[in-house]
Amino acid sequence: MKHYATEGEKSSNETLSYYRKLWDKGFRYPGVHSFRAGRTAGNMAWKHAGIKDPLNELNFIELHDAYTSSEIQTYEDLGLCRYGEGGPFAASGKAFTPGIDYGLKLPDKPVCPVNTSGGLIACGHPVGATGLMQAVFAIWELQGSIKKHFGDDKLQLKNPKRGAIHSHAGTGTYVTVSVLEKE
Repeated sequence: MKHYATEGEKSSNETLSYYRKLWDKGFRYPGVHSFRAGRTAGNMAWKHAGIKDPLNELNFIELHDAYTSSEIQTYEDLGLCRYGEGGPFAASGKAFTPGIDYGLKLPDKPVCPVNTSGGLIACGHPVGATGLMQAVFAIWELQGSIKKHFGDDKLQLKNPKRGAIHSHAGTGTYVTVSVLEKE
């Protein structure tokens, strides 16, 4: 089941009628709180990697979360949920890292862990090098070498095969999405 629609395509979850109902209530989705470049970069990456349902076909995503709303917005831009549903998606626990106690009731198994590294803020948000940090952490995740680098394997996912990294710069006009896969 798809969670996003590309140009000229409607998915089962995201339709013009869904947005029409929001528009009738005065909401404009996607709107000024989304980055069209993020949506386009995600759709292009998924297409080139043969991904039709990123939420269920990726084992993890490292995404740009320099501020809280950026993470929620990127859930929507990458098609993990529909526009306007990023907040509830974040609260659902579907993107939480397994084995970490958040003090919340979470699903037994997250669907697609996001920012197992802790995200940009936890890594010091090295402006200009954030994409490199994300790529290195994603490679370590795919290699299964988190324990080697941190002395603890709490953040190591169980046998990840495919992950993505998302980074943006400027005012969201420069966005990259890369899919990494284990051979």
